[in-house]
Amino acid sequence: MNSHFLPKVIKWTCFRTHSVYTSSQSWNLSRVRSSHSDSPQGAPSSDSEVKICNGVQNPVHEGLRVTIPTALTLTRVAAIPVLVTGWYWSSSWSTGLCTTVFIAAALTDWLDGYLARKLNQFSAFGAFLDPVADKLMVATVLILLSTQPIACGPLTGNHWLVPCATLAIIGREITMSALREWAAALGPKARGAVAVSSWGKWKTACQMISLTLLLSIREGGTGLLAVVGGVAGPILLCMACFLTLWSLYLYIRQLWPYMT
Repeated sequence: MNSHFLPKVIKWTCFRTHSVYTSSQSWNLSRVRSSHSDSPQGAPSSDSEVKICNGVQNPVHEGLRVTIPTALTLTRVAAIPVLVTGWYWSSSWSTGLCTTVFIAAALTDWLDGYLARKLNQFSAFGAFLDPVADKLMVATVLILLSTQPIACGPLTGNHWLVPCATLAIIGREITMSALREWAAALGPKARGAVAVSSWGKWKTACQMISLTLLLSIREGGTGLLAVVGGVAGPILLCMACFLTLWSLYLYIRQLWPYMT
């Protein structure tokens, strides 16, 4: 009797296992279809993308992919230790190295966004990392410039200018990060109120150009570059500070109805 009973138990167990697996795969497939039916046609899902595996569609988290734009963003983060090393490197190449690394980082900031749109390669991880890489690079350069007074142009004798700009810019970025995190919990309208605006783009442009000029003249000099950088660098840095604080005021004004 046991010789007939054991095969029946094995057959029944295999049948139940196959049934549970099939039903779970059907349930996962229906979840993927329903989630994609809620999103606009052709728009990539922010939570998952559909992959074909053994004839079954399974959601795979999109943020785990390292796309070409994300790889460029990662190189921008990796360039920060190189820039810091070049800053403290006692060599005639030190200033040129720091300036070149910062210019390359600024170019990759534009290039990764262009490639993401051109190649249609978007990921949640890339969207998170891109602004973080920008802020880390800018904050690093501002802190380094604050540690070494620049005796060139209007900065001669006005060593307070760069440290004050550093406090204003870094303080604004910390405040904006807190505002965006708070707005994300309030809903789509509040998130839209703190979306990137044209003021923020102009602010970023002024920051990149001014910091490039200030890096190039950090050791002073009397040539044409020192004259142009010594005048244009501080002016653009002041413009960046103004746009930094002005854009913060505009964001707070848009979010004010949610605060009262």
